[in-house]
Amino acid sequence: MDTILLIFCAIDDFCKEFEPRWEQRLSGSSLKRRRRRGELCLSEVMTISGVSSIRLPDV
Repeated sequence: MDTILLIFCAIDDFCKEFEPRWEQRLSGSSLKRRRRRGELCLSEVMTISGVSSIRLPDV
């Protein structure tokens, strides 16, 4: 399996557990937040930022 795909799958699995808990915790906050979904999901953004900061072996 491709290295980037493995990284994405691990991050996506984490985000599926993390995001609902984070939203639940933030729901009690009095801060106004935007509710509009972005074009990319959190796991996609995290994968792009993570992979761009490390050097992967040439394939």
